[in-house]
Amino acid sequence: PSRARRPPAAADLGHAARDAARLLGRGRLLGGKGQLYEGGVRMPGVARWPGVVPAGSVSSTLVSTLDLFPTIIAAAGLNISKVLPAGYAIDGRDFGAVLRDPSAPTAHDVFLHYCGFTPIGARVHGRYKVFWATQRWHTFDAANYSICTECCNGVVPAGKIFFGVKAHQMCQCDEGALEWHGGAPVVFDLHTDLMETTPLNGSAWPAGAPITYEEVVALANRTRDAM
Repeated sequence: PSRARRPPAAADLGHAARDAARLLGRGRLLGGKGQLYEGGVRMPGVARWPGVVPAGSVSSTLVSTLDLFPTIIAAAGLNISKVLPAGYAIDGRDFGAVLRDPSAPTAHDVFLHYCGFTPIGARVHGRYKVFWATQRWHTFDAANYSICTECCNGVVPAGKIFFGVKAHQMCQCDEGALEWHGGAPVVFDLHTDLMETTPLNGSAWPAGAPITYEEVVALANRTRDAM
């Protein structure tokens, strides 16, 4: 077509620590920049495509910047399986259906969250957040809540000037910075607990949930092991 299309735009608004976000009034989600809690990964996005994206529409469906590649390939009328080498797996999915209908479900049965190159978390059916491991907020230092309650080790001088906190280096992803949860991953239900304050397990699973704890973990495990 002769008319250029503006690609989706997104802005990472993750904050360094929830303490800083509280001081600036920027929200109250758990975690911050460099962490895999919602405060570190959830971000708004804007898409404009006249004739395709309904004007003024809003969607809460899970999509990712990783989805841009397969979505653009599909919009160009190409088959993603013929573009990629045989057997080459990618995390992204075509979210064209969400662009056309904001109520469409996520294309991700399971979406992996990486710490560096290591998948340590996953979203299952867009609802359940599984953590095989969580990042230690105070990686090497003893917790010092006079500095901040949710921060990793390290001192950033600008932090005290702009946020009133002294320690908010991005969390690390080496083994010493991760706490693994063994055969009982931590799960949060983001439909009822977007703040991620109530971890769930097999013995504390909500009654009437459409899927069991074991099924959620099994789906996440299979996707992680296939990558």
